[in-house]
Amino acid sequence: MVWLRTSIVAIALMALSTAGTAQNAVVANRSETGYARAGAGFACRLTAEDFARTQIHRDFPGDYPCMRIGPLEMEMPRSDAEMILGNAGSTVMGNGRENFIYDVPGDRSGSAYVALTFKNDGHVDTLQLTGDVVPQVWSFFGITTGDSQEALTSRFGQPLQIDNNTHPGFTIWGYEPWTFSFELKDGRVWSIAIWEQ
Repeated sequence: MVWLRTSIVAIALMALSTAGTAQNAVVANRSETGYARAGAGFACRLTAEDFARTQIHRDFPGDYPCMRIGPLEMEMPRSDAEMILGNAGSTVMGNGRENFIYDVPGDRSGSAYVALTFKNDGHVDTLQLTGDVVPQVWSFFGITTGDSQEALTSRFGQPLQIDNNTHPGFTIWGYEPWTFSFELKDGRVWSIAIWEQ
């Protein structure tokens, strides 16, 4: 057992030291799965439980346990998402796809919402949280809407792409090839988006 634990820690350290590529690593004694900066890129650090889920669902993207905002995650069945969110309040078409819009449970401002798209099999493949300050439970590894640009930089580092032109008054921070981005307004996080490739 000690040999196994030592091997897992060694593998995790090797994976986190690899710059430029996202690596999945089982992290011993860690209570949360999440992205961690690894050189110029990110590593998806997994708890043992989440690593086991990736072994069961080999058809899902390898980093899907890291692709979550609050209680929602990529590949979640629509029925599970709607147990948390309730029914969609509206839908809009975007990029040729139907986007389902849900109110954020626990949001006192009434302005925050979650937008989801689903694959043909009914699993989440795009997730976006937008609006004013929301309860901290709705975070993407410690960052939620309303957080400062400084907090975002402290957690994720400088963006790899900056877009000031797509939406006037907003700046989009991208981290491609990783499939997440942040939209900032007045120096604060306004929206967090994650998606499958």
